Amino acid sequence: MWFYLFNDSPWWVYLIKGLFFVVAGLLIFVFPRILVAMVSAFLFFIGGLIITGALYVRKLKKESVRIRIF
Repeated sequence: MWFYLFNDSPWWVYLIKGLFFVVAGLLIFVFPRILVAMVSAFLFFIGGLIITGALYVRKLKKESVRIRIF
């Protein structure tokens, strides 16, 4: 956690992050199915971002082939 020493964020940002993780940990401990739902939602979200990024790169590559200068 040494990298936090070089960050200019105020102390309360870390307090909020810490409280969030403690509450999330307690919820997952009490209701383990929440973890399954959270991981599933995370994977759907990341998968959608990767697909969107791949389609965007494909579009950029097609445009770069048309605009080739050299």
